Amino acid sequence: MKKWLETDSFEEAFEKFNDNMGEIEQNLTEPLILKNLIENGDFSDGASGWSGIVTPNNVSNKELELNLGAGGFAVTQKTSIEQNELIYINVKSFVVDGKPELAIRLRYGETNTSDTFRLIGRNETTTDSSIINSTSYSDKIVISRYNIQGVIRLKEFIFINLTQIFGEGNEPTKEEMDEIINIIGWFDNEYALSNKEMFIALLNMIRKN
Repeated sequence: MKKWLETDSFEEAFEKFNDNMGEIEQNLTEPLILKNLIENGDFSDGASGWSGIVTPNNVSNKELELNLGAGGFAVTQKTSIEQNELIYINVKSFVVDGKPELAIRLRYGETNTSDTFRLIGRNETTTDSSIINSTSYSDKIVISRYNIQGVIRLKEFIFINLTQIFGEGNEPTKEEMDEIINIIGWFDNEYALSNKEMFIALLNMIRKN
């Protein structure tokens, strides 16, 4: 079995990893299962699974369009998150008009139960992400207007409970999760992360540092 050396280039390390893949797979029999807790996160089934999508907000062409006017609104989806669990959120957005800012957070009833992921829209399709912490039990995720008015479109929503998957204290960082999602892309329900994908993500993080 080839050894990986600190002096190896990225390409050399990846070649050695490919050569050793069979032996590694035998020793690591259970893949890491990522679960996207958002139902219909790509809006391919219209507004199914979501609540509060009413005029002037709408879903079309697999995108959720939100009109952030002077009045408040709350687009929600049911979930179940325990206290002190870390949640990774990843979503693509595009500004249609103005300079809208969204607030994405957890809530129990009408009480906010997490810190806020503040999404600042831009005039190009961008991917934004954050990790938020549940301060108490939460029964829904909420998307609402943060401050500035405008029109924004969202698609490919990912919502992963890192604490449930990796265990408390072992959760990956936002940057590590960004790298994994950059490799595998948006997914619905569950995704079995292969050892090769994990290793590529690790090497990419090493290269950036």
